Amino acid sequence: MPTATLLDEEVHIGERSAASGHLVQAMIGIPYFYRLFGYEYAIDVPQVLNVNSLPPAGGTSTLRAARPSDIGAMAALQAAAQSGFDVTMPHSAACWRWLLAHEPSNLLVLDHDGTVIATARTTPPGGETLLAEAEAAARDEAAARDLLSGSAALAPGDPIRIAHRAGTVTGSAWQEFLDHEPRRTAEQYYLRIPDVAALLDALRPLFWQRLTAAGIDRTADEELFQALFPPLTADVLSYYLPYQ
Repeated sequence: MPTATLLDEEVHIGERSAASGHLVQAMIGIPYFYRLFGYEYAIDVPQVLNVNSLPPAGGTSTLRAARPSDIGAMAALQAAAQSGFDVTMPHSAACWRWLLAHEPSNLLVLDHDGTVIATARTTPPGGETLLAEAEAAARDEAAARDLLSGSAALAPGDPIRIAHRAGTVTGSAWQEFLDHEPRRTAEQYYLRIPDVAALLDALRPLFWQRLTAAGIDRTADEELFQALFPPLTADVLSYYLPYQ
C-alpha cells in the first residue's frame, strides 16, 4: 500500500490500509518526520545524475505525449524493467490514468511505426529538465538512446538530470552520458509494518522454503539469518517525483 502525503494522519490512510488487509505500507515524505509514526527508511531512491553528453539524434521514432490507449504498452515496458528486481511497486491502472490527467509531470512515449518502444516521465520544460529514469523504460538500448536525445530536444539548451535506475535497459544505455558522482545523502522511501506478527505469518512459507533450501538445522546464528533475510533489490514507481 503506497502512501505519500502530509495528510496521512489527517485522512487516516494507515487505518484504511490496515482495514484493507495490507501488511506493508510504503511512502515518501519529509526527511525523518514520518519516523514519528512508525515508518523506517528501507528502499533507496534512485540517485539523480547530471547528463554530460547526449547520444546522436537521427532515429526514425517519434517522441510524443502519452495517451490513454498507451497505458497497456507503458505498463508492459515497466513490467519488463522491473522483472530483474526482487521487490517491486508498479503503477496501478488508476495511477496511470491519474498521471495522464495531471500536469506536474509529462508522461511521454517513443513511438516507432505505431508501436510504443520506450516511455519516460519528465518535469515540464523550463529552467531544468528532469528525465526521471525511475519512470523510464525501453525495449532495447537503441530505443533508450533515442528516448534520451528526444527528451533533451524538448528543452534545447536546458541542463538535464536523470534518476539513475541501475540494472535496467535505460540504466545500461545511458551510462556513458552521465556524470557518476558519489551519493551525498541517504535518500530512501519509508516503509511501515503495522503488525509484524501478521507479516511474518504471511511470509512463513517463504521462510520455510529458504530454510530448507539452505540445509541449516541450527536455530540461531548468523548463517541462519542470512539464509532467511538475504539482501534484496527493489524498484518503486510513485506518482510523486522525489527529485523535484
